[in-house]
Amino acid sequence: MQYKEVETFLEVVRTRNITRTAELLYVSQSTVSNRIKSLEDEVGCQLIVRTRGHRIVQLTRQGEEFVQIAARWKDLFDETERLKSSSLTAVRIASNESTYYTWIAPFLKRFFLRHPGGKVTVHICDSEPAYTMIERNQIDFGFASFDSARNGIHTRCIDRQPLCVIRYAEHPGPAQSLHPSALDPAKEIRFIGGFFASINAWHERWFGLDRSCPLEVNTSRGVIPLMEHSDYWAICPMDMALDLSREMPLQIYRLEEPPEDWQIYMLRRQEAGPGSIELCRLFETELLKYIDNIHSENAASCGTPKGENRLETI
Repeated sequence: MQYKEVETFLEVVRTRNITRTAELLYVSQSTVSNRIKSLEDEVGCQLIVRTRGHRIVQLTRQGEEFVQIAARWKDLFDETERLKSSSLTAVRIASNESTYYTWIAPFLKRFFLRHPGGKVTVHICDSEPAYTMIERNQIDFGFASFDSARNGIHTRCIDRQPLCVIRYAEHPGPAQSLHPSALDPAKEIRFIGGFFASINAWHERWFGLDRSCPLEVNTSRGVIPLMEHSDYWAICPMDMALDLSREMPLQIYRLEEPPEDWQIYMLRRQEAGPGSIELCRLFETELLKYIDNIHSENAASCGTPKGENRLETI
């Protein structure tokens, strides 16, 4: 069945008048009649009674029964079109908080300037739920702090950076060196909610198997009220440390024997789904280009030869 044929039939049912239907649909009366005839040919029965000289259209018994079928068919068609439209203009994302503030939020500001008709929904969560949401096809892209080999999921490292220690300071200076042995584990504010293998191994090496901690938070912003005017410390990625230092005076310490670098992975399904959706394709292409440009700028500012950045060793 054709959408216009079903639409025309339902309008005839509503108005009971061919002439009025033609006016409302901005077509000729002959077009209305031809659409109804084509629909009758397809369903194999007469739907309306055509009586010369009568303005009011009468439905046959089959026509009366077909009204509900036609209405359901039209509703399903409309819902399908809305779904298709939504999938073409929306990108669904799940991201851990640090990646959201470091990469996703700044990028989205630029992205919307180039694609004002698009829509992006962001779910802030820990890394493990991002994998789960990708598996269930609830999101198009996920961002996680660890790599996990799972069927149907493609992962790509988009960033790696050193981990450092932050501590409140009234008058912070340039980054200083610090040996882990100088840290008091009882004064740590520990980030939880993710799988931080390198940090866990580092803790075990310097503080033993006891992983109890007096203060634990699953959000980077959560350390601010806990650390202010105190001697508590936290270990975090360098970009997060720089970001938090804009909200509170923090001394940043480069660890002399640090954990392995912090890494961020972009997740998407291996099948062609997201790639076949134009806005998702643009999002992925432009985000990777944006990150690569930032890495290049940072490398240049540090005197690193062009082409060498934090991802070159991956």
